Amino acid sequence: MSVKNEFVISPRELREAHIPEQFRGYSHAEVNDLFERAARTLEHLSLLVQSWVSEPPPGQVSARELVDTDITVVTRGYHKDTVNELAERAALTIELLETKTGQESASPAPRLNPIAAEIVPDDDEDVQSEIELMPYAQIASHPTAPLRVSLGDRSYDIKVGAHSLQDLGVLVSDRRKVAVVTQPEILRHHGERLNATIESTGVTHEWFLIGDGEQAKALSTVEDLCDRFAATGLLRGDCVIAFGGGIVGDVAGYAAASYHRGVDWVGVPTTLLAMVDSSIGGKTGVNLPHGKNLVGAFHQPRGVFIDPDMLMTLTPAEFRCGLGEVVKYALLGDAELLRILSEETDAVLRRDATVMKAVIDRSAAMKAHFVSADEFERTGLRTHLNYGHTLAHAIETVSDHALLHGEAVAVGLVFAGELARALGRIDRSESVAHRTLVERLGLVSRAPQDLSRESLIEAMRRDKKASGGLSFVLSGPRGIERVDDPDVSALNAAFSAVGIE
Repeated sequence: MSVKNEFVISPRELREAHIPEQFRGYSHAEVNDLFERAARTLEHLSLLVQSWVSEPPPGQVSARELVDTDITVVTRGYHKDTVNELAERAALTIELLETKTGQESASPAPRLNPIAAEIVPDDDEDVQSEIELMPYAQIASHPTAPLRVSLGDRSYDIKVGAHSLQDLGVLVSDRRKVAVVTQPEILRHHGERLNATIESTGVTHEWFLIGDGEQAKALSTVEDLCDRFAATGLLRGDCVIAFGGGIVGDVAGYAAASYHRGVDWVGVPTTLLAMVDSSIGGKTGVNLPHGKNLVGAFHQPRGVFIDPDMLMTLTPAEFRCGLGEVVKYALLGDAELLRILSEETDAVLRRDATVMKAVIDRSAAMKAHFVSADEFERTGLRTHLNYGHTLAHAIETVSDHALLHGEAVAVGLVFAGELARALGRIDRSESVAHRTLVERLGLVSRAPQDLSRESLIEAMRRDKKASGGLSFVLSGPRGIERVDDPDVSALNAAFSAVGIE
């Protein structure tokens, strides 16, 4: 059986210890390929382990268990297809490594400890074999470009760099027609560059403008877009380009998901928030008066093309908005990103090209990891990306968007830290670190005035990820976990900490 290659990304530099002796006679590209596959699958298994929750969703109990006791507990609650596929890929890559090396690697082990896995075909729940999964390779924690969201035949690259628009041109060059959805300000700042890229391919294209602000993120906008698509003869084999920030991506992506029951789309994000978060993962949708993103669809793009130079045209408020999501990734466990935000703050705030490239790369890599492991939020892993978002969405709804999304997320992150501390899940120093990082980057740490706890709680109960009560993603001794219906006194303490009385 050949090794599945969905996790393979472009060659990157490996830690060089022990590799020359073990792989003498093999090409650099071949070594990279083997280690990439092993490391990526082990990373996904490790994320799966860390995502354990005490009460898994109904109907998601795995059809088989892993041999190791701790792993058995962890994987119970995850769909058998997910566990089987990850275990099989890891086993096959390690098997190939053993064939190539003839020995175990002396490299330090990654986070995942050795386990034994039972590989069970989808149509047979009997145990067929046991294959020991050994942690062979330790490599850099994040890849170099292109980043990749690994979803089988729906996988796609995230290209980051000054030449990313050239790659976009290659991707759409075989299309009959392209529809570009954007907003007036984005068209004014960057439209000429994108227009030149598409014209160089000879592909027919049309521009479709939508309004600014959250009021444009509505079903009426999607209806208007689809009506205009039809009027210009857009067909199922054509393509939509979402050229803008989070609102453009959400609206254009949902229009693409709905029109002709689904046409391809690609993302060209122009804001920091869209570059590091909303353009990746296929979540598309619009708001209702009752809450954010209550109508939408999972519809993955065919690619995401990011030019960090576009950050220079953002207003200070728009740039800070994106930093709220970047802080989330740092607090979710990227130590290097946390270091950059803490020690190179000035370079971040002046949008230094090298530093921002690293910030975008690391944030996008973490988003890609979570999406690849749990595309449809069936295992609970992808919900980690909602860290700080439960209160953030409620603040946006109740205040009629008095804060930008990333600003509301910043408040939500401080709230999440204070709630976790009040529940005894983390100590004071960790909750203080949440607030310190938020404020260091110039983000707000307190909610707008005159928001009542009652109205926010009601909005949080209507959150699309809630199950009738209050659900939060919080840090704790076992990492990030979902916590349902926390103690009222802890909630009140967290509300007070962000100025909500």
